[in-house]
Amino acid sequence: MQQNGNNSGEKAPVSPRSLAFPPARPIVMKFGGTSVADAACLRRVVAIINGAVDAATLIVVVSALAGVTDQLVACAAAAGGGQTASALKTLHALRARHEAVAAELLPAAPCRAYSAHIAALFAGAAEICRQAAGGHPLSAADAAEITGLGERLAAPLLASALAAAGRRSQAIAATELISLDPEGEPNMALTTARCRARLRPLLQRGVLPVVTGFICRRHDAAPATLGRGGSDYSATLVAACMHAREAVIWTDVDGVHDADPRLVPAAQVLPALSYQDAALLARAGAKVLHPQCLAPARAAGIPLSIRNTFRPERPGTQVTAGATSPHLGAATRPLGLAARSNLALVAYRDPTGEARSQLQARAWPALADDAVAFRFLPRDGILQIAVPDAQAAAVLAVWRWALRLPAGDPRLRLVPGVALVAGVGGAAGEEIHARATAALRDAGVACLASAISPAPEGVAVAVFQSDLPAAMTALHRGLLPPVQHPPEDLGAPAPAAAGGGAETAHHRIPASPVAGDNRREA
Repeated sequence: MQQNGNNSGEKAPVSPRSLAFPPARPIVMKFGGTSVADAACLRRVVAIINGAVDAATLIVVVSALAGVTDQLVACAAAAGGGQTASALKTLHALRARHEAVAAELLPAAPCRAYSAHIAALFAGAAEICRQAAGGHPLSAADAAEITGLGERLAAPLLASALAAAGRRSQAIAATELISLDPEGEPNMALTTARCRARLRPLLQRGVLPVVTGFICRRHDAAPATLGRGGSDYSATLVAACMHAREAVIWTDVDGVHDADPRLVPAAQVLPALSYQDAALLARAGAKVLHPQCLAPARAAGIPLSIRNTFRPERPGTQVTAGATSPHLGAATRPLGLAARSNLALVAYRDPTGEARSQLQARAWPALADDAVAFRFLPRDGILQIAVPDAQAAAVLAVWRWALRLPAGDPRLRLVPGVALVAGVGGAAGEEIHARATAALRDAGVACLASAISPAPEGVAVAVFQSDLPAAMTALHRGLLPPVQHPPEDLGAPAPAAAGGGAETAHHRIPASPVAGDNRREA
């Protein structure tokens, strides 16, 4: 349960011998929040680990229990806003939940030890909340300390469960391993040295490390996080540093699908993807993989697998340099569909065509790159972009300023409650675009805007958020006919050359709620 380590500064005592690889290259297994949601889930995870550990050297990375990080983010916000009682109430509820899981999962003595261990963690978090109430603002480090608490609770819980099942294990806080540079990016040289110095001796002694995902530390040793969904990133960083054989992301779906299976029951698993294809899907909004997690695996040439904790017999999806989906590049279909939610359309009616140059000169430089989800260039005298809901009012104000419009000018409109669905990879062009808009029309779904960009980005359509399930189902049926995979080939990626990345460009808009096409009141 002890989480020892040198957290006092950036210089760790690292001997040349400690930088050598372990005799066997490890496999890094990461378990997400739904995989460790409760005692039953944790038992399933222990069974998966015990089923693999005798055949391979393992390092485990674990997320917070399902829903815990959301609660901790709310807790940090409450503490920073002076709502101390609310923050402390959240901490109390989380402590009760973890102690209840431990009581169901662990024998009496390890359960008592775990309860004592987490008591100290909760006491530290509560003190941060009380200090904020005393007039001390919640710093970025204090917020990271609170939001990263879930992983520090989960790792010793899983380590204790493994020990109770007869497996030597030790919880390790990733603040001992993953360091950021002054720009906030992982310092790979230092992180590699720390990972090998800390983890290699454990592996050599037959101790299974259970590493916290999500958390890390800044270059000045203050607590930090890798961002929401960052446990996947933690896993591939550790895998790259330890020269792993493979990284396995265990989650609650059978792999990367050609559409979100929660929205499209007919979605199919893509058995093999290249790093590039997986990155395209992740950037477009596919939820299975954190977009950043692919970079360390790709740079180190480490295969990345996505598998289902609840159906471990399924082969899942394997991501490698040369792998590709069997239908990638087919003339008749994209690789898959990905959706982004909670967007808005900012639209301007420009019949003269003069506004485009004004926006390019004044508005685009004023907008951060990540503020624009997708740009729809003019058609039928309409200029539109899709932006996150939270930034829509600011973008609208920038457009009004750039175009020198008075407040309330009817030519400038905001359409809230929008989702963007992209057909990513494979085919792109007018024929796919026509099939996409026809599929929405036949399903009675309003197409607010659409765009075509060069392969591999493909086609995108904007729909109302409330129409997203129907839109995804219609587009899947219209663009992605079923592909039959021979059972014996499900786990074997087909070789193919990996292509280079590409950025979104050259979009066109055939329909608009402002122009009146497929119009529906927001």
